[in-house]
Amino acid sequence: TDDEAQFPDVDIPPDAAVFKGTKWSASHGTATSQGWEPDETWMRTVKAELPTSVLLLLIQRLVPIVEAFVQRTNQTADNAVVEFLRNTTMVGLVPSPPPIMVHRYAASAATEQWMSAYTWGLLYLRHQEMPHRLFDRLDSIRMV
Repeated sequence: TDDEAQFPDVDIPPDAAVFKGTKWSASHGTATSQGWEPDETWMRTVKAELPTSVLLLLIQRLVPIVEAFVQRTNQTADNAVVEFLRNTTMVGLVPSPPPIMVHRYAASAATEQWMSAYTWGLLYLRHQEMPHRLFDRLDSIRMV
């Protein structure tokens, strides 16, 4: 790849290759001996487009609850806090999803043409080879 040609002695981590050719490509970053490291521009671009509103809301509401748990029980071990969170309900913390909208199907010439082409395509592809069991009794096949 281009990155490997530019930096032959640097291993590009697989997670950086995920963004290759996308709007989050590794074009804003630094190749080091440890691999590719994002720069501030890349971080701002990615962070602005991540859907983090629900996660931030959960963190905002759960931090006081966890802090109260730690003060009340004097347990600061990670597994105790994780167990507390596992038994804590998140109902009411996260906004409810929007209602499911049911739309009636409205046929059009384009959808009928697509369905016809799809159906005939399936028939054609699935019957490329005639099953031998149809020809076991040739005397029972009649053309009408």
